[in-house]
Amino acid sequence: MGKMKLLVLIFFLFLGNGYAQTASVLRNAHVRQRPDTDSPSLVKMEPGKTLKLLSEKDSLGFYHVAAPTGERGYVYRTLVRLSHENPEWWNLMETASLKPGQLNVCSFNIKWLGSSKSKENHKLVDLLVPYDLVIVQELVAPPYDGVYPGGETYEGDVESTAFFDLMSDNGFRSFLSNEDTGKNKNHTGSAQSEWFVVFYRDGVLRIDSNRCEFISSPLVSNSTFDRVPYRFQFSTIDNTLDFSVINVHLASDEKAEPQRGKELIAITDYAKSQWVNEKDFLIVGDMNIQSCSEFASVLPVQWQSLNDECRATNVASAKNPDNQKPFDHVMYFSNYTSRDLDLVYDMQVVDLFNQYFPQWAAENPNAAASSSWVNSFGSVFSDHYPVTFKMVYGVADDD
Repeated sequence: MGKMKLLVLIFFLFLGNGYAQTASVLRNAHVRQRPDTDSPSLVKMEPGKTLKLLSEKDSLGFYHVAAPTGERGYVYRTLVRLSHENPEWWNLMETASLKPGQLNVCSFNIKWLGSSKSKENHKLVDLLVPYDLVIVQELVAPPYDGVYPGGETYEGDVESTAFFDLMSDNGFRSFLSNEDTGKNKNHTGSAQSEWFVVFYRDGVLRIDSNRCEFISSPLVSNSTFDRVPYRFQFSTIDNTLDFSVINVHLASDEKAEPQRGKELIAITDYAKSQWVNEKDFLIVGDMNIQSCSEFASVLPVQWQSLNDECRATNVASAKNPDNQKPFDHVMYFSNYTSRDLDLVYDMQVVDLFNQYFPQWAAENPNAAASSSWVNSFGSVFSDHYPVTFKMVYGVADDD
């Protein structure tokens, strides 16, 4: 089963009523009081335990189940598979399932996570279930209470918490930058500043927190960056691959091409300064590159992008082919990192629009027909498409 064992798999005994009676837990799962990720956990089910399925219908994305100890509650549907149906999220899992020795990676500008009370968290997490590593931009408020480096405390945002908890329920660990960064201010809990975060599966990857850092300072009014990029350092658990991800959100003004070029040069200079200890750097995220001509102008010398075809990654392009923006990229130094990437798979763009817009439009006809439909749809899903790529491990690393 391979990758499938990271999920909760359902084994069914079909009776006269036509639906499954038992569920075998292959990964930790919570039975919750209500069909809601904010609902209290009644019991934590460990691998090997069995649940009874009480209904073949899911309620708000959850299945009604009974635990062996008698508790009755709800388990989120991406933790189970029903043999008499083939739900959309499972199709995603099947098509994105990994070959041995590959990491499946997703980068996603999620649009102001922490400022919208209407995010479709369940559907967004459904998109992300197949991946081993998810690199997120535009987290604008932290999910849990904490302390800034200077000693000031901050409170977690309930909307971010809901997303983080749901990712955790689906087997992801998270690592958050120790602070937020912004063009004019930070510590805002708003879109004026941004935190950087990754979600990863610890059965495949581990993170070296001592080497995770902002690559420049100060974090506000920086002379080079609108938002200072953040470095995450990873290795596979078999120690055959280690690599750094520099999570970026470059200057967003359409006319900021010179600044974006300056930012990319500064990022590659940082990477070069670290090559004595790590040669595999990936520059990943929302680069706000406006066109192929800009891409050719700002791409640093000897660096490549998996999006060198300049495929559009903005949702607005779905309705307006004249508004195609190659915003999102995965850049790498070819001499060192080419063999660590699946260059045949390349970079793929996940079609968020065709998957979710029709139903959303049917439920929100006025918003869908408005000239500002991208903002409305983006507040629920995003105004960017997720992009995906694969890394290769299982052979000797080069550093």
